[in-house]
Amino acid sequence: MPTAEYEGKVYEDDQQYEDDKKLVAQFFMAAVHDVAASAEAGRAIYREVPNIRVLTPGSRDVMVTKATEVYQNRFPKQWERFKKQLEQVQDGTPLELVPWLTIGVVAELKAANCFTLEQLAGMSDSLLSKMMGMQGFRQKARLYLENAASQAPFTALEAKLAEKDNQIEVLKRQMEELQALVLKNAAKE
Repeated sequence: MPTAEYEGKVYEDDQQYEDDKKLVAQFFMAAVHDVAASAEAGRAIYREVPNIRVLTPGSRDVMVTKATEVYQNRFPKQWERFKKQLEQVQDGTPLELVPWLTIGVVAELKAANCFTLEQLAGMSDSLLSKMMGMQGFRQKARLYLENAASQAPFTALEAKLAEKDNQIEVLKRQMEELQALVLKNAAKE
């Protein structure tokens, strides 16, 4: 099977470049001036071309370029959502759902292209040094995610138990309805 190569490193098929998981990638259509067609028509002609915007959480730098096949393969989930004209949301826990982050901190993080708790936890020291007091929030995010991961088996078990409880309740109601029906039919005879 062919392998993908990014920045000189080779990765197996279907394995997203590990650092790409920390990036925010958004595909969009852009109008690009077609010089040859414009010269021929005697007026400005523009073509719609898929582009990509790549943001690094914690950095205000934004890279915008043509959405080549390399980028389409590097960010397959976002590309697929773009093709289907769906919103390109970031995987992870949205900052707005984190109870210990204030509205102001969420706004500051979003201004620095950080949209999820996972992105905050993965921010580098150099990026956080530009933002006052964010190292504490990053540490809290890391601890929160570690605790959530360790609690995942218990949460899954609780969900299964809740599902079983619902099934038992449905069966109880069905039994009661059947008993009532049997008693009603017995009374008629």
